[in-house]
Amino acid sequence: MKTIIRIKVTLFLGIALFVLIGFSTYGYKPEKKAVVLSISKSDTIQESFQNNDKHDPKTRNIEHLKRLFRQKAVDEISKHIIYPLKRESPIPSVKDAAELKNRFDEIFDEDLINIISGSNTDQWSEMGWRGIMLDNGILWINTDGKIIAVNHQSEYEKILVQKLTSEERGGLYPALQQNFKKTVYKFKTENYFIRIDELNSGTYRYACWKKENPESTKPDLVLGNGKIEFDGSGGNHVITFKNNNYEYKVFRNKIASSGIADISLVVEKNGKEILSEDGKLEDYTVQTESPESENSN
Repeated sequence: MKTIIRIKVTLFLGIALFVLIGFSTYGYKPEKKAVVLSISKSDTIQESFQNNDKHDPKTRNIEHLKRLFRQKAVDEISKHIIYPLKRESPIPSVKDAAELKNRFDEIFDEDLINIISGSNTDQWSEMGWRGIMLDNGILWINTDGKIIAVNHQSEYEKILVQKLTSEERGGLYPALQQNFKKTVYKFKTENYFIRIDELNSGTYRYACWKKENPESTKPDLVLGNGKIEFDGSGGNHVITFKNNNYEYKVFRNKIASSGIADISLVVEKNGKEILSEDGKLEDYTVQTESPESENSN
């Protein structure tokens, strides 16, 4: 009798354990399990950085990049960048390694060089498909150790932005010059030319023309009070403009996976998408020179 009871108890416990494992694997609170897996992955990555694991390729890439900046090896650094390297509008992007060598000091000032070369491994964090960021995103690299974004502005670039902004304001349709602070970006889609400006009030303005029309002419549509929403620390964001039951959304992807456009326009009516067009960002086309050069003439 005791043997039979013992068998039944053992069988009962076995079934209960099987059911418990089944629930935890196939249905009970999967979001909590996903969070645990995500944390474990992050901890593993951070641990390899903090322990300076020389066998980890990401750690080796970071240490190599730090060494290049410590040596100010401009030629080698220029080979460790994914082009074009975007700069804040209206400053033109850096198109290739040759241009980077000429503009190196404008972008990588002493402050940024010291931040990169003097960084500790625990200042670097892997952010999934976006890549690896330094601190809060001042610099981003991919898993191969190549720079994909620089979210730092030197004193030179701050002055240059003011200079180019003043020049660009003069080429706008007169009504758009009012309350204009700076260009956020401008781009062309299959059918439209669009520019997004920041106004002195701190809000954003949307102006749209037919693709072939210049910005010195009257725009077909102007919307104000744009609201910006950021996605993470990489700079990706969306700016939304409302026009009665229409919403115009401009998606800016500073850091994106392969095949994703840098910028896109989506128009919705009553919450339903009625238009979606990828765009191509336009650089400032005026030949740039040192902001101080005018004072030396």
